Amino acid sequence: MMQAFESLSARGQTRRLRRLAMAALAQYDLVGVSVRLPFRRVTDQLGEVMQALGDGPEVFGLIHSDLGRSNTVFAGGEARAIDFDDCGFGYWLYDIATTLRRWRWTPQWPVLRDAFWAGYTPVHALPAEYIAHLDTFIAGRSVSIALWAAGKAKAHAGVRHDLHRWFETAACFIAQYEQRQAR
Repeated sequence: MMQAFESLSARGQTRRLRRLAMAALAQYDLVGVSVRLPFRRVTDQLGEVMQALGDGPEVFGLIHSDLGRSNTVFAGGEARAIDFDDCGFGYWLYDIATTLRRWRWTPQWPVLRDAFWAGYTPVHALPAEYIAHLDTFIAGRSVSIALWAAGKAKAHAGVRHDLHRWFETAACFIAQYEQRQAR
């Protein structure tokens, strides 16, 4: 069964990502038309990267999917993950993007990225050239978070009230990502 799931993973996840993103954007009148095209570009680019990476165990496996500061505790000088409700199969780079996304556009980014990579890769080896795809996964994570907020906004007035912030943040990440890609 695991083999069957893994054989569908890259193609299936790419199609699923595009389908979910476009369906969510079309469904939620809370989502402005102005973000649909940038979101589509990011999901297309992420799909291309996922296809290129494939779905072998060197790039794809069981991930936390929400390993940020709020889902990390420290005990005995070591970081420990908590809250595994979003856990599933995905790309190792997506997990890394989830963790590092907040710092991508800060002046400390190169130091933080390199320190994280240096700590991560001895535990789970990744080819050095994969780091070149990290920005695409960070942009994809930004889209994912904004779409999550749009889904929650239908039922939760507080999220609906702040939805513009979710989309402004995602739009800012995507604009910076696209500017960097254009260089």
